[in-house]
Amino acid sequence: MQSRDEGVEVESSEVDTAARASRQMAEQMQVFRGYYSDMVIPKVRASGALTVTPFHRNDPTGVPLPATLVLEISRLMTDRDTRIDLVSPFPWPHHESRQMDAFQREAWAAFQVAPDAMRTALEIADGQRVLRTAIADQMSAQSCISCHNEEANSPRRDWKIGDLRAVLDVRRNVEPELHAAETRAWTIVGSFGVLAGLLSAVLVFIARTVDSRTEEKRAADAQVFHMAHHDSLTGLRNRMSITQAIEDAVISQGGRGTGLAVFFIDLDRFKEINDGLGHAAGDLLLKTVAARLLSVVGPNDVVGRLGGDEFIVLQTKSKTIEDT
Repeated sequence: MQSRDEGVEVESSEVDTAARASRQMAEQMQVFRGYYSDMVIPKVRASGALTVTPFHRNDPTGVPLPATLVLEISRLMTDRDTRIDLVSPFPWPHHESRQMDAFQREAWAAFQVAPDAMRTALEIADGQRVLRTAIADQMSAQSCISCHNEEANSPRRDWKIGDLRAVLDVRRNVEPELHAAETRAWTIVGSFGVLAGLLSAVLVFIARTVDSRTEEKRAADAQVFHMAHHDSLTGLRNRMSITQAIEDAVISQGGRGTGLAVFFIDLDRFKEINDGLGHAAGDLLLKTVAARLLSVVGPNDVVGRLGGDEFIVLQTKSKTIEDT
């Protein structure tokens, strides 16, 4: 048997829906019982012609007690796979046959602390799943309180509004609903299996496409960054990049600039080569100078082209003249 307080998830949404319906039924029964106690029983007693008794079936002038009426309506509903029990630990007259079972005792104990709570349990009866839903049956009608306080066989004489007197236990066969839900679930699971396979294939394709495009974008970004910071002909740092490198080196040394060396290199008679041999020869000369500068500087040095035939070398680890 599984039980829970109101608000805690039950086995399925179908069971939860059935529990809410059962609670509504129990509350409607309480409203009906209250109306019967307030509006019918006082008139019966005042008439003097009728008697309120649990044995009304054998009494031509008898009408049922409110609790008796609830139980008899419950018996009429049993054929519809629903049953309502009204049970109490109090020794009510004529209630000897209505003993509380474990679920009802658990509900009774819980209602002492939280009378507005609901208790549910899913049980197996004759191979069928039965949902039990219990709510507290409290004293709510003044006429009922007066009757119980004045009744000679009442277990108490100090009843008041809100006192817990019994447990309303609704039993409902939910096997048809759960079986139908499970059949739908397995059908959906099967369909989801096929869809999941297709979805997995689509996701793999998308992931590969995204990875490919991400790699392409990364390469394109790297190329754009390189073009923005390097000279397109020689591949050396351009004016903006080498200037920033010098500023960063000075800042990193606290503005002192100690240990730094900057060399400015200008090619003589470059214009004559460009004009006499052509721009292709001039470009080849610039590339050759760039390659030679890179071959002689240290791993921490930076080589750049300021433009035209002007080059610059930045050394950041020079401590003495001999280091340059």
